[in-house]
Amino acid sequence: MNWADVESGFRTRGWTVFRTGCTDLWIAEVIAAKIGRAHDGVFEKAIDVVSFDPGRSLVTRSIASSSSAMSPHTDGSFEPFPPTDLLFQCIEADESPHGLSTIVTLSSIIQVMSAPHLRALSEPNFFFNRDESGRTSEVRASVISASGGVRYRSDPKYRICCDEPCGQEALAELERILQAGSLEERIVLEVGDIMWLNNTSVLHGRTALSGRSSRVIRRLRLYAPDPLPPEH
Repeated sequence: MNWADVESGFRTRGWTVFRTGCTDLWIAEVIAAKIGRAHDGVFEKAIDVVSFDPGRSLVTRSIASSSSAMSPHTDGSFEPFPPTDLLFQCIEADESPHGLSTIVTLSSIIQVMSAPHLRALSEPNFFFNRDESGRTSEVRASVISASGGVRYRSDPKYRICCDEPCGQEALAELERILQAGSLEERIVLEVGDIMWLNNTSVLHGRTALSGRSSRVIRRLRLYAPDPLPPEH
C-alpha cells in the first residue's frame, strides 16, 4: 500500500476504501495511527462496533442497530469537537444488494443549494442535541462552517433546532436534498474492507438492510492533528 497514493485519493474525494481482506482490529489500528489519534466521544467509545442481528428482538432508538436506512449524516454533530476522521471496518456484510454505504460530499451539496440558504446554514444559530438515558449533550454551531466543514444529523435520537425562520427553511431544503438521494454515491463494503472518510466534509449513511442477515461494522473515531481536506 503506497500511503502517498492513498492520501492523494483521499484529498480528491474526501474518502477512500482499503480492500484488506482482513477483519482483525490491528490492521485498522495501523491505518488509524497514520491518520490521527483515537478518542472517546460523549456517548461513543473511540473504537466500537455497530451491529444488526436479525435473531434478536431489540427495542432501540438507534437507527444504526436497526434494519432501517440511515440518512446521510456526520458523526458527533452534538459534540463541541466532532471527530475529524472515521474508519469503518466491515466484519460481516449483509446479503447483496442490501446495506450499501452511502456518501454525500459537502461540495456537491453546495453546488445545488440556494445561496441564501447556504448563508443561513453558515450562521452559528443551530442547536445540535442528543438526549439518551438521562444524559444530554448540546452545542450551538453552524451547519456549514466558514472553514468549509459540515456537521449534520437529524433522526429520532439526534436533533437540530433553529429559532430563526431562515435557518429553519435552510434546514428543510438540506433535508429535502439529502432525502432525494440524487447526490449519493453508493459503495459496497465487503468483509475486510475499511472505509476512511473525512467527517468534516463528507456525510455518510447506509441503505436499508435485508433484515435476514447479520451486519457488523467496527468504527474508529479519529482526531487528526492536521485534517486533510478534499481537493475541489
